[in-house]
Amino acid sequence: MYEVKVSNTACSHLRFLMRSIALKDKETARNCAQQICLNLRALGQGNPNEFYYLNAQGIQENKYHQMLIADRFLAIFYLDGQTVYVDYVLDLQTEYEWLNNGVY
Repeated sequence: MYEVKVSNTACSHLRFLMRSIALKDKETARNCAQQICLNLRALGQGNPNEFYYLNAQGIQENKYHQMLIADRFLAIFYLDGQTVYVDYVLDLQTEYEWLNNGVY
C-alpha cells in the first residue's frame, strides 16, 4: 500500500481545469473530477511501478511515471519509497503540446 501525495501545483492546475470544463458543462466537470480522484486514489492501492516511465526531453530519465485517466488526462508522478508524489495532471485536449513532443 502506497501513500499518495498531490503537489500544490497539481491541485491548483486541477482546480483551473475543472473550472474551465465547468464553464462548458458542469456535469462533465463533475465526472472528470470524480474519475481523476478515483484513479489517483487507486495509485495507492495498486502497484504504481507498473505504469510506463515518462521519457521526454528535459525530464530526468526513468524518474517520472505517467498514467492516462479517462482518455483525456495525463497524471505525472514519481515514487519515493512507499509514497507516490503526483506532480502534474494535464488535460490532453487542451495541453496538446505534450503529445506533439512525444510524451505519450
